[in-house]
Amino acid sequence: MALTKLERNFDRDQNDIMLLAQAGRLDPRVLKERYETELRPNIFSRVGMHDIALREGLEAYFPAS
Repeated sequence: MALTKLERNFDRDQNDIMLLAQAGRLDPRVLKERYETELRPNIFSRVGMHDIALREGLEAYFPAS
């Protein structure tokens, strides 16, 4: 769920991810691993945009990581 919210990036998605991150319900390493193994192999267009969305999301929601 969090991966699709990172890509869509609407205000409500940003808020949802922030709440999950603050509550300790997301692990940035797991999020990145699942993106690379489960989601990215199934992306057929705009792969670079998805990569950027993940990177920027990780930086925004997990600044200490």
